[in-house]
Amino acid sequence: MKTILICLLTLFSLQFIQAQKLAKAKDNINQSSSGYSDSDDDSVGSYDDDDSFGDELLSELAPVIVDAFIYISYGVLVETPAEYDGDFKSYLSRAPYLQDKAGDYTYDEEQAKNFRIDVHNAFLLDNANIYGNNLNVKIRPLKRFSLEIDNTFLYEKLPFDGKDELIMTSFMLNYQRLRLKQLTVSWGLGATYIGSGVNKTGFTIGTDAELFVKKPVSIQVGFKNTFINGTSVNKFNVGMKYHRKKFFLGAGYYSYNFAGQHIPTAGIGIGGYF
Repeated sequence: MKTILICLLTLFSLQFIQAQKLAKAKDNINQSSSGYSDSDDDSVGSYDDDDSFGDELLSELAPVIVDAFIYISYGVLVETPAEYDGDFKSYLSRAPYLQDKAGDYTYDEEQAKNFRIDVHNAFLLDNANIYGNNLNVKIRPLKRFSLEIDNTFLYEKLPFDGKDELIMTSFMLNYQRLRLKQLTVSWGLGATYIGSGVNKTGFTIGTDAELFVKKPVSIQVGFKNTFINGTSVNKFNVGMKYHRKKFFLGAGYYSYNFAGQHIPTAGIGIGGYF
């Protein structure tokens, strides 16, 4: 009897420890810091003629390298000269697939919309202990830019009627880099606030892409990384949408990494374009 009790207590203890994913996630973020140790280096290098020549050559090439880097970066992140000078124009659509194969953007100005709000709400589930909700809202006042609000709420059911929760909210300014009928790609900068005992804000970078494969299906991929309290928190999601007029059903995979604590979830939800 004593052996059985010990085994049961051990089993319950292991179950309780393994279940505390959200507590571990918050502890990982709170315990991280940006501090680091500097190593002293008192050695003084001696410069000869070859070093002097190398420094002179580098000083002459530096402006060229900087200009080339700026030119290439602008072309990759914003637009190329061919895009700027060309006749190609795309417009924000009223909703994907309302016009044949057009996705987020259309080439027909008559089908364009100057202002649009995209809403997507997904219910999240990770095994039987963690579930939650992800609400994503994109406000599109211009065809090239959007304001994005992304809120994730995770709830964990613990043994012995315990519970824990984590709330994370991101605010992003996104630039729509590729605006094609069947493909959109964007990148953005912003900030993320994590509450629920963490109560810290970090700098966030993100990217998002959606491929409109064939009416009425599209595939969407997104990634956000937040630098917070000397560590990293990221969210990755990939999923499929089934579009019907101005609404859609969505299902996919949502993966969260809180400073090393990985929480994978499946998501299913609904959204619309307004």
